[in-house]
Amino acid sequence: MGAVSIQPSTVVGPNGERYPISPGDAYPAPYRGLRLTMHHASEGGHILCHRRKFGKGHLFKLNNTQNLTSAIHKVKKNTGSTRITAAGHVITRVKEGDLWVPRFVGVLAGSLDCRGFNLNPTDLDQGRYWPGFCFEGGETWSVGRNLSRNRVFFKYRGVLIQSVHEHPELCHAIRNIRPRGGRIYLVPGGHIWMNLPLREASYYGNSVLRKQKPIDREVYSEGGLDLSLQHIQERINVTGCHPIYVGHVSDFDGGRFPSAMFSMETMFSKGTNREDVDDEDRY
Repeated sequence: MGAVSIQPSTVVGPNGERYPISPGDAYPAPYRGLRLTMHHASEGGHILCHRRKFGKGHLFKLNNTQNLTSAIHKVKKNTGSTRITAAGHVITRVKEGDLWVPRFVGVLAGSLDCRGFNLNPTDLDQGRYWPGFCFEGGETWSVGRNLSRNRVFFKYRGVLIQSVHEHPELCHAIRNIRPRGGRIYLVPGGHIWMNLPLREASYYGNSVLRKQKPIDREVYSEGGLDLSLQHIQERINVTGCHPIYVGHVSDFDGGRFPSAMFSMETMFSKGTNREDVDDEDRY
C-alpha cells in the first residue's frame, strides 16, 4: 500500500494538450487532489497525514507509506504539502526563489490506508455513505443543471475550467440523484462521491439514502470505521449535505477520468507564493 511507481506519465496541460512528464518535472496541470502533508516521524524518516484543517486534532496518519514519502522527499527535500490526483498522480510543491512550483513525483501504484476509514472500498453500491475522507478528500468538480451540458467543471481565480471531454453518463448519474447537479469529489483510486442536501434530492436519491442510512451506520460501526462515521456526521452538520457514493470512474463514460482544460494565461504551472493552496476557488 502507498507505493509510488517512479516512471514517466502524461498529463493534460496548457490548452488541453497531453504532455509527457517525468518525476521531478514541473507539473503543468492544476495542483489539487487529496490533501496530504508530510511530517518528520518521531522514530526517524517521514510520515504522510491527511489534514482536515489546521490543528493537531485534524491530522490523520496514513499507514505503510515509506515508499511514498521517500519518493516525495527525493523531489521536495523537505516536509510539507502534497496532493494525489484522482488518476493517481503524486504532486508536491517545491520552493524556487520566492515561489512554490508544483512538481511531479510519480504514479500511485497501490491503495492508501488510514485507520478508521475505508479509502478504497470494493463493495459499495450507489447511495451508500462515503467511508473515506469527507473533507479536502479529492478533486472537486461540479455538474451543471443544464441537461445539454455534459462537461464537468471547477473555477480558479473566477475562471470557469471545463473538462477536456464530455462525461454524459457521469452527469446523468449525478442529476438522477440531485436534479440540479452539484459538487462531486474524485478521490485517488477513481472513486466518486457527491454532496446531497435532502431538500434537493430526487425521489430516487431520497429513497436510497433512507434505505442505506441506518444500515451504513451499523455496518461502519461494526467494521471499525469510527472516524469515518464522525466525518460523515460532521459533513452533515457543517454543510447540510450527505456524502453519498456515486460509483467508480470505470462505471461511466468508458472509464475516462475528467481532466482540466485551461489556457496558459491562468498560470497554473508558474508557481504561487503559498505552498498549500489548491488551484481552485473554494466555493
